[in-house]
Amino acid sequence: MTPKPARRLIPWLLAALLAAAAVAAPIVAWRALRFDNFAVVTEGRLYRSGQPKPGQLERLIAARGVRTVLSLRETNAPPGIIAAEEDVCRRTGARLVNLPMPGDGRGDFEMFDSALRILSDPGSLPALVHCARGSYRTGAVIALYRILVEGVPEEDAFAEMRRYRFRENPEKPLYPYLRQYLKSRSAEAQEP
Repeated sequence: MTPKPARRLIPWLLAALLAAAAVAAPIVAWRALRFDNFAVVTEGRLYRSGQPKPGQLERLIAARGVRTVLSLRETNAPPGIIAAEEDVCRRTGARLVNLPMPGDGRGDFEMFDSALRILSDPGSLPALVHCARGSYRTGAVIALYRILVEGVPEEDAFAEMRRYRFRENPEKPLYPYLRQYLKSRSAEAQEP
């Protein structure tokens, strides 16, 4: 037989456990649904984020009709993440394109060209562009898309990068690198 003082504590302990579960459950559910650094770039056309979890990716494909997932992750990403993403895309019919860029966002100019070709192709849209955190590589591709496809001024596109956790690294500056890319592509467009 449980002593009376301990018996009186049982309802209070149960109430405290239920209250804790009621507070924790929405937080856990919210974290499971929330993409890291997710945003709508252009509704119905283009989305951006950090690496989505398989369930998140599946829900996004279903809810937004995503046809193309453009992953900018390097090939040394954890194999389980890559395999899970491949599996979701295979099951849902979405096309997965991997353009592995270095984490600082300074990809080969040809990779930027490929990304922009994909994002400019109506048959590839809607598309999700992501990297590990959705800041540097994704920020660079989205900034170039904004500038070259949508005609957004450079400074506005770069300001958008900063809103998604991009911070310029003085040792590996990305803004001058992107300006160099823009200048090279502008010069190529002007050649006869």
